[in-house]
Amino acid sequence: MEIGCSYGYNLAKFCESFSCQCYGIEPSKEAVEDGNRRYKDLPIQLTQGTGDLLPYEAESMDVVIMGFCMLWMERKDILQAYAQADRVLKTNGIMMVYDFDAKMPYLRDNIHNREVFTYKMDYAQPFMAFPNYYLMDKTVFCHMGNFFDKRIQERISLQILYKESLEDAYRKG
Repeated sequence: MEIGCSYGYNLAKFCESFSCQCYGIEPSKEAVEDGNRRYKDLPIQLTQGTGDLLPYEAESMDVVIMGFCMLWMERKDILQAYAQADRVLKTNGIMMVYDFDAKMPYLRDNIHNREVFTYKMDYAQPFMAFPNYYLMDKTVFCHMGNFFDKRIQERISLQILYKESLEDAYRKG
């Protein structure tokens, strides 16, 4: 399941690679309609909605992808989006966080729309504040390709987290 899936191009690649049912949530009605038309022959279900209210059952997803969506979210909704992503991800599931690799939080003007800001930060950190999320891998690259860019504004990371059971995450004293 991908939060902020646009028209589903990442899900289509995932679906083709792993032969699985994929789900996506996206605020744009046009993107959802386009993706559902475009990928009608693949097992992909795109739904219009937002990350702070996911229309899926608790612990129903093996993988949750948050790719370049959190930087656009209203700050008042961000904690609810984290809670929803955690709610739908199964224990022993994988959380993939794909976004700008910001060392510290900052607000930035949006080059595409001057009326909207983007909020950059390490979006995997709130998950990792809890002991049941474990960082399996972090890869840093840039928009131009699979290499490290010296320009901090161009850095992107993919962080893969594993969600353990709460019983396994806490040591009993």
